[in-house]
Amino acid sequence: MPRPKFAPGSTAVFVTKNRSGKKNLAGYLASRLGVVDDWARDLIAGGRVDVDGQTAVPGGTINLSDGAHEIVVRFPDAWPRHMAATEMPLDILHEDEFLLVLNKPAGIVVHPARGHLDNQTLQNGVRHRYRHLLGKDGVTLGSPHRLDRDTSGVIVFAIETRTYIDLVGQFSASTPHKTYVALLDGSPDFARKTVDAPLGRDPERKGCGTVLSVEAGGKTARTDFEILESGRASGKGWALARATPFTGRAHQIRIHAASLGLCRRSSRARPSTPPPSPSPTPPRGNGSRWRLRCRRISQTLWNVCELHDNINNRSTQRTQRTAHREHRELQTTLFFIV
Repeated sequence: MPRPKFAPGSTAVFVTKNRSGKKNLAGYLASRLGVVDDWARDLIAGGRVDVDGQTAVPGGTINLSDGAHEIVVRFPDAWPRHMAATEMPLDILHEDEFLLVLNKPAGIVVHPARGHLDNQTLQNGVRHRYRHLLGKDGVTLGSPHRLDRDTSGVIVFAIETRTYIDLVGQFSASTPHKTYVALLDGSPDFARKTVDAPLGRDPERKGCGTVLSVEAGGKTARTDFEILESGRASGKGWALARATPFTGRAHQIRIHAASLGLCRRSSRARPSTPPPSPSPTPPRGNGSRWRLRCRRISQTLWNVCELHDNINNRSTQRTQRTAHREHRELQTTLFFIV
């Protein structure tokens, strides 16, 4: 579902789709607009949101199963601080009029969220680079996937709205192939292993994930691990692994690795003795023993390049030829970090 477009001082009007159940209005509004919940609550508290002609009240809900509802949002005259365009260095792997591919450093948050509303996220940096496009029709500056703050590597941002919608669908269906490199605690006794264990919210630790049965609310999750190097032979407790997730659950690689005894549950626990630097060079992190790097994203490019050509109304034959060439080039050179 495309997001309503908005700019400071503008008014957005959109209609809900028929879905089942009630939802918190602030949460629904945040999801539709692509903003943080706190700002959606501020819009409602400031009397800037109407539902079916009535001013919405804080803490209200919306019933999506009883027909379509018209929502009107009157935006303030200035961007909120967490959405401000902030100048920062960006390590660009690829850029065109449709998408931007970055090499994300460890230690930076991708999007504004609770606890990270200081306008210093990667999203703020992207907004600064394309500040001349903010609020224009057909523009959506957003990433269809996530990397944790302490994870480095490849991340994709859409610039053009139809590209964003296409990529969101692909990542939601888990069709992109992603490869990570992780520096872990522990001495694995295997060369390859697949962890097929559902994940969910830890009922005993708020805000944490854990292996959880489907019956208890867990969602299916699978990760392949391949050990590239380790200190097992010399009695050292470290391992460099290639991790390939086949689903996209929150903190999936961390939790699956922990289930194998290969990392501490806290990603910031410091080792008493740091491991030697294996080859290839392990990914840079925030000084912790647990380090993770998104090394490769592929398989998304074919559909994206087809979409680009279709937007420009090119012939089917040229679409296939151009898509094949661009897919091969981007997959082999731009979406791979050594």
